[in-house]
Amino acid sequence: MQALSIYSLVGLILLWVLIPILYIVLASLQPEINLISIPLKIGFDDFGIGGYKDAFANDRLMDGLKNSAIVAGLATLIVLVVGLSAAYPLMRRTGRIRWWAIGMLATQTVPVITLVIPVFIVLRNLNLLDQLGALSLVYAAFLLPISILILRNFLADVPESLERAALIDGCTRFQAFRRVIMPIAAPGIAAVAIFVFINSWNEFLFALVLTGSNQTITVRLAELQGSVFEGLDIPALAAATVIAVIPVLFVVIALHRTILSGIIARGGTVRG
Repeated sequence: MQALSIYSLVGLILLWVLIPILYIVLASLQPEINLISIPLKIGFDDFGIGGYKDAFANDRLMDGLKNSAIVAGLATLIVLVVGLSAAYPLMRRTGRIRWWAIGMLATQTVPVITLVIPVFIVLRNLNLLDQLGALSLVYAAFLLPISILILRNFLADVPESLERAALIDGCTRFQAFRRVIMPIAAPGIAAVAIFVFINSWNEFLFALVLTGSNQTITVRLAELQGSVFEGLDIPALAAATVIAVIPVLFVVIALHRTILSGIIARGGTVRG
């Protein structure tokens, strides 16, 4: 009975999440007249890709996709490089690591909206407004503390004996890290990559304030919803939303095997 209740709750949560997504996908394939009719009409004989043609033909929307890919990809790369460089020296430390972790987590409690104006002033004084690289650095700066903490925890699970064996065999610290530690901690690295990419891709406030002509897809979709783009109807708006989700799904699918293999390996590890 308890298992049935858990499965029912999980099913309801999945329905709550998936029904809006399913509606958007169906709306992107329907003519607009079906979507504005009362009651709503979903005709399987009316499926078409006209909305996707209009969305792909919009240069501003495609430019927003490119900008988001650059920003999210660059932010992910920065966080992984800097985060691993910071997490590796901390992986074997146990003294004040708890207070350090609390301090890192405390940085995530600051409301983002209180930092928008200070960041805007700094970037304006540095002539870095409307620069994709600067926006990537802003995202990396905010996501780096929690990413370092996650990476450190994954790296700390690597047996110290493996690292010592690599050093005895003649590896340098960097070679031991690259050849021994990173492959074992690959699921954690992949999880952080997904976390940073999704947060960078979905971010709206900083992208709205700090960019002008180089806007990301989230800002461009907001403009689209506000009827800034001409000639795009509801199916095109729904299609643009679906298109904006596809890169994130691609990244998750590309990295899920690495995460899954790590979960299976960790599940098979005997502890205590």
